[in-house]
Amino acid sequence: MKSLLAAFFLIPLASAATFTDVPANVWYSTYVQQAADLGIVSGYKDVSGKELGVFKPESNITLAEALKIAVIGAGYDYTKYPKPIWEGDMKHWIEPYYRITTTEGFGIFVGVTEDVNAKARRFEVARIIIDAFMPGTAVAVMEANYENPYQDISTQITYSDGTTGWGWNSFILKLTQDGVLSGDKDSNDNPTGYFRPDDPINRAEVVKLVMTARAKYGTPGTDRPLPPTSTSSE
Repeated sequence: MKSLLAAFFLIPLASAATFTDVPANVWYSTYVQQAADLGIVSGYKDVSGKELGVFKPESNITLAEALKIAVIGAGYDYTKYPKPIWEGDMKHWIEPYYRITTTEGFGIFVGVTEDVNAKARRFEVARIIIDAFMPGTAVAVMEANYENPYQDISTQITYSDGTTGWGWNSFILKLTQDGVLSGDKDSNDNPTGYFRPDDPINRAEVVKLVMTARAKYGTPGTDRPLPPTSTSSE
């Protein structure tokens, strides 16, 4: 079985939801259940709002869904963030959570034209996790040096000023360095040396990643947004 993420353990809580498509013996069961217990995820609903009792763990996740799970998992409260001023309303369920990205400067969510319904790719989710769980550190993460255990992560790039760096691959390598994620593994649970950064990622994998990041970095969103910097006026 291929596994994107490193293993981690959580103490079981009283169940808040049970999904008929998440059997207890699958690798992602604990992560999905824990996330449901904490209110980080919920199942699908019908047009009337009735819970259907399914999570669709193997469905590809969208950027909007990945963002919501990440910011809730990291403890952000969207009601503390101002609504962006755009020419028109976003008219999408992600809008309340999108407010966080515009204030905090999340790298993927930079404007209303972002295709939030697009399938999220693995490298994009790595950036979302860094933005959500290590707010304000993206530049420092990109400037750091990392070991590269992956055969499908490109070599360092040279910037116009002559310096080198890993670009957005830095976010994958940082999370790997911290033990938050790992690449594919073979049937004997040995690393294959591949990460597949451009491939889509499913809902179960993102939940495990978010819960692992939460165990590693805590919930930094609970202390945000930071108060505005005071400036003196003449």
